Formats: sequence, C-alpha cells, structure tokens
Amino acid sequence: MLFHHFSGWIPDPNPVVYVFSHCGSYIVACFFFLSGYGLYKVDSKKDISFSLVLRRLLRLLIPYWCCEILYLLAYFLFGIEPEIAVTPVNVLLSVFSAAHIVEFSWYVSAILVVYVLFFLCMKCVKKHAAVVLLILLMGLFFVVPDLWGTFVAFPVGMLVAQYESEILRRFNRFPKRFAAYAVCVLLLGVCFFLKIRGQSMGSQLLMNASDAVGGIFFCLPVYIVLTKVKIGGKPAAFFGRISYEFYLLHGLCIRIAHRFFGVEQALAFIAVTFVLTTALSFATALVGERLTALSKKHRT
Repeated sequence: MLFHHFSGWIPDPNPVVYVFSHCGSYIVACFFFLSGYGLYKVDSKKDISFSLVLRRLLRLLIPYWCCEILYLLAYFLFGIEPEIAVTPVNVLLSVFSAAHIVEFSWYVSAILVVYVLFFLCMKCVKKHAAVVLLILLMGLFFVVPDLWGTFVAFPVGMLVAQYESEILRRFNRFPKRFAAYAVCVLLLGVCFFLKIRGQSMGSQLLMNASDAVGGIFFCLPVYIVLTKVKIGGKPAAFFGRISYEFYLLHGLCIRIAHRFFGVEQALAFIAVTFVLTTALSFATALVGERLTALSKKHRT
C-alpha cells in the first residue's frame, strides 16, 4: 500500500511503478477479506450485543482520532492542508463523511458501515449472515457505482471462515491447491485488464466492478498460500500490531518526507517515509491501546 501511494508522486512512472499504481485496491480488499474472516472466527459463537458492537467500533475510532491529531499538528507545523476545513465538528465527524482529515481513510468509513451491517446480519440471520451481507453490499455497489467495491471481499472472508474445514479438505493436496491458485491468478489478470480498459474508456463502473471482483481473486490465492506458509516472528507481530495506524499515517508521512526531500532524492524520500510512519504508528498504537483500555474500564 505504501508503494502504491508512492507511485502517485512519481511524474514519469516505469512499468513496475505503473503496476503498483493500480494494485492498491487489491491490498485494501485483503484488509476487508481478513477483517471478515477474523470477525466471523471470533464473533460467530458470541451473543451479538450493543456492548460488543461498541467495543469493535471503538477499536477503529480511537486510533483514527489519535491519527487525526497528528494530521492537525502537521497542518499547524508544516502547513499541510487537509481535504476539509479544520473545525471541531469536522474533526469529530470527518470519519463519517465523504471527505476526511486523515488521508486515504475512506476505508475506515467503509469498514464502519460494513461492521454495522455485519453485526445486524449476525443478529438477525446468523447462519446465512455472509450471503445476506454479500447481497447487501453488491446491491449498495450498484446503487452507488462510484464506491470502491473492494468491500465485497469482507463477506467472502466470512464465507471462507464459515466453510474453512470443507475448503481445506477439498484442497488438501498440492495439485488442487495449485490449480485453484492458477485459476485465481488468471482471473485476476482478466480483471486487471478490464480495469485498465475501464480507465481508458472513462468508465468508473467498469473500473470499480473489476476492482471488486479482482480483489476477491487476489485474496483467495493469498489465503491459499497462508494455509500452508506460516508467517510469524517478531517483525511480523510488530507490524501486524501497528498495521491499522500505519495505513492511516503513511499518507501524512509521505507528504512530510516529500516536503524535505522530494522525489529527486528517491531513496531518502522512501526511507524517511517508512521510518517516520513506523515510529508514529507505534506511538499512536500505544496511545490508542491505552485509551481503548480506559474506555473499556469506564464502561464496566
């Protein structure tokens, strides 16, 4: 995702940068897929209550508001203008609007909506929640075609979690896994072609629809690989812990690094962005975890 957004700062992209510039939606689809997979695994056997929903939403909102403070500091220190006017109402509610103070945070607005729909479906039609949510999100996508449709990967992640034992049983041998992987990669290539075609035609619907379907075909091979290749260790655990804050803050750090180095000093630009994003994400995660714990203690 970081390199995807770097590509927007390079005036004459080479073929590798060009591919990165179109792959961000697939990475976001993985966020949605893994969120749906993880939430279903954790909450499918729980009673869906208001306190559970509130706890899940606060885990998204508290880090977002912490990151928002850093964006406001950058606005006052470096003059980095946010998308919307800095007012108390916008600071508190920008996460729920179309324009945000935190860059690239449309994902947060989308996942908040998806979370609410997830819990409603789990409360009302628990056994068929994934299918109902998939239908709802596909309907929403066609009603509002300008939306980035990668959020449909969320109920697909739920379906994989729900039928995981059957999936693993059917694809327990290498030839079947390889065949499934190859088919997904081929279909992803078709979706990528249609996305580029939609861009050349000026068709936002074709671009977003191919992104939505392509995101699913990107997530499934990733899932297939992760069932056999275990990624662990302290570095993976560390960046997994701060991944949400990293996503929210990397846009700000790109702008700060660009102000001091520019794309002419590409290596320094990338290195400073990565180090600064990591440091700020770690500090923000610590603060967010503390505030989340305090809010939980206050509610109890």
